[in-house]
Amino acid sequence: MTRQGLVNIWFFASLIVGPGLILLRARAAGVGVLGSLAGAFLGGLQAGYIDLLPGYMATGATAGLLTCGLAGLLWPSRASRSTLMILAVGVAAMGITSALVIHHLHLTTWTVGMQLLVALDAVFVAFLCLVQPVRVVTSPPRDSATIAR
Repeated sequence: MTRQGLVNIWFFASLIVGPGLILLRARAAGVGVLGSLAGAFLGGLQAGYIDLLPGYMATGATAGLLTCGLAGLLWPSRASRSTLMILAVGVAAMGITSALVIHHLHLTTWTVGMQLLVALDAVFVAFLCLVQPVRVVTSPPRDSATIAR
């Protein structure tokens, strides 16, 4: 697999996973994943040579994930804690598996540091799922006349 093929897989996976997490109400994680796309684009613009592009994109994606993910924590979720826990475990498992696949492919342009960024990004997305504030929906208070009936 070429480095361009890997970038394409990551791009389309992020386009699916980011909105998917938002729809499943893991909003901070979804916003963070979408922010990683913007960060990777901005990081890629900083690369002076094509050989530097993967490193700059990986660093930019991490910066976008951290920035947008932390900002996404301001958007409370109505998901249950158990749903967010399941999403966190699933995201962490997929991300760490992706990092191991990248390591196994022996891509010469992906340094060990970049491979660690992939794993740490996945763990951070899982962390965002775990610390996502949950908005508790309560029923309106009953008055004593309603209870007496």
